[in-house]
Amino acid sequence: MISDFLSLDTLKIVEPLSYEQNKELLLGLFTAISPDAVLYESSDEMVLLEAVAYAMTYKDEMLNARMRAILPTLTQGQNLDDSAKNFYGATRLESESDDAFLQRSFALLQQSVTTGSDDSYIGHTKGVDVRIGDVFPYRSGPGEVTVVWHSYSETDVAELDTIQSNIETVLFDAKRRPLCATSQNVVRATVVSFDVHVKLSIYSALQRESLVDKAASAIRAFFKQHSISREVNLSKITALAHLEGVDKVTVLNPSTNVAIGKEEVAVLGTVTIETEEVQDV
Repeated sequence: MISDFLSLDTLKIVEPLSYEQNKELLLGLFTAISPDAVLYESSDEMVLLEAVAYAMTYKDEMLNARMRAILPTLTQGQNLDDSAKNFYGATRLESESDDAFLQRSFALLQQSVTTGSDDSYIGHTKGVDVRIGDVFPYRSGPGEVTVVWHSYSETDVAELDTIQSNIETVLFDAKRRPLCATSQNVVRATVVSFDVHVKLSIYSALQRESLVDKAASAIRAFFKQHSISREVNLSKITALAHLEGVDKVTVLNPSTNVAIGKEEVAVLGTVTIETEEVQDV
């Protein structure tokens, strides 16, 4: 019985109209009520009408999503693949476990409810390829959204180009296009490389090797998957290297905070740690 229920292609309480269909419907009602009135794209009346059209579509999608959210989840393997595809629009990634796939499917369901949200862009983009490590969507202009992505994996240029093309295919699909965006751009983050050089003032030379290893490991771990558009902050580097047994941390490089643009990602190069022993006064 459950398997028959899960094999349904769709489950809808209402048949939602698209944003364009709702807008056309509202325009028709407006014209019928005020046949002599003229609506301009930039007018307050048109902006209000478009907002109502979006809300109508959102409401219908919300009702259907709530229904899909209560579906049985005790499936695995191919049955999970089929139900996740039918109800959540999710396709299993290579080597993805049942639990991870089910969690991502639920995430896609939540994202579909908030069409055009940052979570929506992030979820759909990360679903393209397991090598996509970070996604940063931002509003780059009126009605325009730019989605910036970065792969933390060692991937050659040809494969990165393929990932870029696949993301565009997913995000530009008419069924997935956010209602509030008239233009979308997909950009691979530009790498901004930087090296770190710090000097540790330590209490005991006996701890030198251990402190150097721990400080370098802490810095590398923190910057291993640094977020797109996030600056390189000297105070953070200082905090990472200020371990027990260290009296003072001096960051020699970079000399100032490294500003990172919206379409850039900071990638750590070399880490150099030097030490000096604190002299008794």
